[in-house]
Amino acid sequence: MAQISRIKLRPEVWEKIFDLFSKTLAGITDKKVLNSFMEDFFTPTERIMFAKRIAVAVLLAKDNNYSTIRTMIKVSPSTITKISNILKSDRSGLKEIVTK
Repeated sequence: MAQISRIKLRPEVWEKIFDLFSKTLAGITDKKVLNSFMEDFFTPTERIMFAKRIAVAVLLAKDNNYSTIRTMIKVSPSTITKISNILKSDRSGLKEIVTK
């Protein structure tokens, strides 16, 4: 499980760090380079976790039920519920990606 320092960053520092992270990912347009970056940067567990979450979102958007998703993706009901709640909320980031 990933660990985060208990020492909080100042909001402006966090914003700059996250902006750098977002710009880095958005700037990678070559699939081979992106895959290589993800292999270097994320642990195998993190890559699996992110990929499964996106797969759950896509399957939910295609009206698959929880049981089917659990069997296909091997995730817990709480993971499916978390993703489902995000898709049903006013937040648009995940919805926008899933519809593409």
